Amino acid sequence: MNKTKSIVLLSISVVLIIFLAVFCFMPAKLAIGNYDYYSPVNQLVHSLDLANGNYITFDIENADTDKLDETISVLQNRMKLIEERLGVQGISQAILSTTNNTLSVQIPDDEEIDIGSMFNILGSQGDLVISLKEDGSEPFIPYDDEGNKLSWADCIEKCIAIYDNTASKNPYGISLTVNEYGLNALKEGTAGVKEDSTLYFIMDGEVIGKPSLKSQITNKTNQITGYNTVAMAQTLAIKFISGMYPLDITNTMDYQTVNPTLGENSLLALGIALLAVVVVSVVVFIVKYGLMGVAYALSLGLFLILLVLSYAYLPLNQYFSLSAAVGVLFGICVFIAYNLLFTKLLKRQYNSSDKKTFSTAFAEAYSYLLKIVLDSGVCLLLAAILFWIISTGIVSTFAMAIVFSTILSIVCVLLFTRGYIKSLRKITQDDKKFKLTAEVK
Repeated sequence: MNKTKSIVLLSISVVLIIFLAVFCFMPAKLAIGNYDYYSPVNQLVHSLDLANGNYITFDIENADTDKLDETISVLQNRMKLIEERLGVQGISQAILSTTNNTLSVQIPDDEEIDIGSMFNILGSQGDLVISLKEDGSEPFIPYDDEGNKLSWADCIEKCIAIYDNTASKNPYGISLTVNEYGLNALKEGTAGVKEDSTLYFIMDGEVIGKPSLKSQITNKTNQITGYNTVAMAQTLAIKFISGMYPLDITNTMDYQTVNPTLGENSLLALGIALLAVVVVSVVVFIVKYGLMGVAYALSLGLFLILLVLSYAYLPLNQYFSLSAAVGVLFGICVFIAYNLLFTKLLKRQYNSSDKKTFSTAFAEAYSYLLKIVLDSGVCLLLAAILFWIISTGIVSTFAMAIVFSTILSIVCVLLFTRGYIKSLRKITQDDKKFKLTAEVK
């Protein structure tokens, strides 16, 4: 790799790191058209250990475990849809607790949606009736090929919020797509429609849509419009697509606000501690090791970005608990230790002989580093994985954090730190800039 190519690749890498860092660590949401972008850090800080939360409770009937598990699955699906479609951060990792008669959800507090809306979405039974009668009599009933009665939750394939740019008022609505069984029911139910009629969509006894109908329905996809906000349309779409509870759910409208588990100022304290470790380590590395310290700083940037992305998007214990925070700090310390070992090994090998070139010393140092990192890393990972498997609660979360942070530490040191040092060496051969004590060879 020649000098020019190294400069170009390093420049691209720096720009990429800055770009990813902005979108990973940006504390506020960014409005992009009709979509609100939330950075991974913004998602993590909505965890119940760092932000205020609310306990909301629903009454359920006594039932067997299978039906309770199915009910919880529907509830979790609705929470995921709330996060995806309404931008309420952290709710997909809400804490659930059940007894024989109640189902409680501890959700983060968010200004985007109020408690009433939460009860409206999470507490809806999801019992949909479609009829030409406003009271829901003579409902359209879908059946499968064997003649078994189906619920409309079994027949809805897709439901999204839409915007009708031809409407003078209340331009928002939903687009609803059903399967063959649903279409057959709609065809049969509307077969006699020959003039202006109204089709009623009734959810849990309440009319939630009443589009005009002039002829028989023959298409799988139909629209309901007439809502004045996108939030109303998205809420309706969630209720359509999220399914029906197999158990009877009753809204208690009972909720209780809870303070952050780690305290009111925990987020600020964690941020200051993390920033201090990062800044001090970067300054010390650059002052003591020159361009090798610059390589460390670039590799550290990628390590932190990957660490944040892994916690935000991988199926880990995604809410950021105290044990997870300790695991993150542990991972950063492991990363620093491996980089410190690499720079010291390189410096030692380079100065071990006046006739040794940088390339030879680099290969030797990397070989030693590889053996040490793999030996220590494997031992650490085996112990952490064992604790992850056999333990529960905060011990399991801490072990999980160690596993992923250690893997990322090893990957970043062996790939990124190594690559950046080699690239910087291609740009300049000046040993003084790398803080090597030997004279330039």
